[in-house]
Amino acid sequence: MLYAVCREQSTVPVRYTVGQYVVDLASFEAVVLPLLEDCLPPPPPVHSSQSPSPAPAQPSPATVRGVASGRDGDGSDSRREPPLPPAVLVIDEVGKMELFSARFEQSLRSLLDQSSQPMSEQSAVQPLLLGTVMERRPGCPPLVEQLQSGRWPAVEIVRVTRENRDQLRTSLTAKVLAFVLGPHSPH
Repeated sequence: MLYAVCREQSTVPVRYTVGQYVVDLASFEAVVLPLLEDCLPPPPPVHSSQSPSPAPAQPSPATVRGVASGRDGDGSDSRREPPLPPAVLVIDEVGKMELFSARFEQSLRSLLDQSSQPMSEQSAVQPLLLGTVMERRPGCPPLVEQLQSGRWPAVEIVRVTRENRDQLRTSLTAKVLAFVLGPHSPH
């Protein structure tokens, strides 16, 4: 359970709340952070100036997820490559509840920073980030303010209104397909 509707229903200590909702931060991070970290390039190796031959950097848990070595019980080889990052990453939503997690915010900022670099400077193929963001209003979290104020050039804000909500499915689907299939494919 990531969120409980009220304090009486919560089985976790009540530390993070938004209105009537209690946030289970540990469960949220256990589910969401591995997905975000799979989309980030591995961190550069750390070299110590005191050591003449630095030890090889250990891969992060997200880098090795899905990798098994050795043989299965039937003798077959069970080694697999790490999963490829997704072509599209859907985040629903970036709001107060999610931003209780400093690790979620840092991972999302890293993805946004990476996706805003020129293609020639990106260290890995970046997924298309498709998400919802809470309404911008006084007192909103700084990340929400930055998302909606243009800090990241690759971010396009589409406001959903009663007038455009029916057409958005078609236009957003076309944008996602163009990203996934490439600009020269028929869609």
